[in-house]
Amino acid sequence: VNWIASDESLLLRFLSISGATQGDMCNKLSDPEFLASAMEFLLFDEQTVIAFCEAFGYAPHAPLQARSLLPGGDVPHWT
Repeated sequence: VNWIASDESLLLRFLSISGATQGDMCNKLSDPEFLASAMEFLLFDEQTVIAFCEAFGYAPHAPLQARSLLPGGDVPHWT
């Protein structure tokens, strides 16, 4: 969430798409459903995932693995 908030363009897009407020960005950091929505936003765009992973040194599949641990992340894999 902090990474999204650090980029004004991403922040504005996230707030617009999610319906969250800037206050939510601070107040809901421990809310698993809010974190899931942030991860969904992150995963929506491949370039955003790549930039995030490069910023923190994560493998490209790490955000998807993290998303699977949050509410609604137990979507079955069809492959």
